[in-house]
Amino acid sequence: MGLAERFKCIRNIKENKKTFSRLCSHVGLGAAVLGLTVTGVMPMALVNAAKSDDNTSKPAQIAVQTKPQTKYAVESWWKAGIEDYELVEYTHKDIEVTKENVEKPQEEVKYPDISFEVTAAQGAKAAEGIIYPHAEYGTRDISKEYYTVRSVDTGEIISDNAYDLVCRVLAGELYGSFSDEAMKAQTVAIYSYIRYCDANGMLPVVAVAGSYSDRVERIVKSVEGQVCSYGGAPINALFCASTGGNSIGSEYVWSKSLPYMKPVVGKYDNIDPNYGVKTYISAARVKSLIEAGTDITLDPADVQNWFEITGRSYGKYVTGVKIAGKDKYSSNGTTEYLTGAALRDIIGTNTMLSTAFDISYSNGTFCFTTYGYGHGVGMSQWGAQMLSTKDGLKYDQILRYYYSGTAVGVSSVNKAAEERYGKLVDISGLQEASPSDSTVKAPESSVTEQTDGKNSEEETITATETSVSDELPADVTTPEEGTSPTGSESSTAEVTTPAQTAVPTQEVTAVSE
Repeated sequence: MGLAERFKCIRNIKENKKTFSRLCSHVGLGAAVLGLTVTGVMPMALVNAAKSDDNTSKPAQIAVQTKPQTKYAVESWWKAGIEDYELVEYTHKDIEVTKENVEKPQEEVKYPDISFEVTAAQGAKAAEGIIYPHAEYGTRDISKEYYTVRSVDTGEIISDNAYDLVCRVLAGELYGSFSDEAMKAQTVAIYSYIRYCDANGMLPVVAVAGSYSDRVERIVKSVEGQVCSYGGAPINALFCASTGGNSIGSEYVWSKSLPYMKPVVGKYDNIDPNYGVKTYISAARVKSLIEAGTDITLDPADVQNWFEITGRSYGKYVTGVKIAGKDKYSSNGTTEYLTGAALRDIIGTNTMLSTAFDISYSNGTFCFTTYGYGHGVGMSQWGAQMLSTKDGLKYDQILRYYYSGTAVGVSSVNKAAEERYGKLVDISGLQEASPSDSTVKAPESSVTEQTDGKNSEEETITATETSVSDELPADVTTPEEGTSPTGSESSTAEVTTPAQTAVPTQEVTAVSE
């Protein structure tokens, strides 16, 4: 390689990581590092640009760090794993594709040479999602509103104008392979979630990219200011990477029932790469994890009675577990119910990707088979992609498919958010909006939820509530007479709630082993 070619490699280092390896092979590691450091390229190469589908990225205009905060430990329930998807190829590579984690026993203990499954009947059947007619909506400028979030990746407190913030979160959540409609649905969900948290004194915890692409900006502009609302206010638009055959109600994860979080069928979940993932762990390792995370002691000679699945909510999602016959455990001085969520935390969220799972054992090794990735509540990012690319659904249809009984429309201006623009935000009194109650207590039949951030009156929302208000949501504006939702900044859109004459969706058949 000549001198000119070497300098060409240096110039291209941030575009192609393989170039550094090539340079090292020709001039040596020390010379390569020295050359790159002197030329100033090495620092550039160490900066990770935001994931995008083109070479143009928009720097964030405002990024204010509040007073130092304790670094946020990434919550185990955070939506994760979407980067594992190869969205160009939809063909499932069969259930035999597995992730193995078999470890040698750390102690000389003989575990029984037997095989068995921890059996439990499937839970209730989820409803088929309703597909409403697509409607057109307007947009409005949200760049004068100011919000504060915490980065799930770094723990950093970030304050920014709503437009740039939504762009950065979208770039952090979804990558270039996703369809426009799936990304639009994600955009509306992000802004709805931020507005919900702001109205209820909560700090949103989201993935925040450092920059965003032209495509991200185009998508955000196309739905700017739109929210998904229920009963007159933006919803807590939770989402996950993928679901395990169906979504589940929020009460099964956080003991908080939201009327628009009804379990719906995940039409294409069975071709999800994260559906049916098998993870093998030695019995010795399982024993050490259980005993390290709980006050429960396991008998190596009695592996057949280590686990019992005592309940499922919908499909394969596990709500109740017994370990060595116990349905509760103590940890750090508190007693918790043993649920699928609790077991997932104890075993490890990178090992058990979901609380939709099966357990089996064979000759000293446990197999945990998981379905989907994440908590399973709300919109599935994988499902949104499939519904848009295979069924041709638009973003508003996707949102209303997953968030039952909601409407889509342009939100009203958040005047409080405009008034605090550019000011240092005190987050000391805010409750983290991340799913922090990962070791769920027994589900409650009803909860009290503040429905409007401006008044103190509360209403009781029960898990069985099915009625949908016929009123136009108060937080969604309608066009003045003689105007139409043209998509400009100043236009507003009428919220339509079409009659439930839906195209029937296909029921999922679980893949058998």
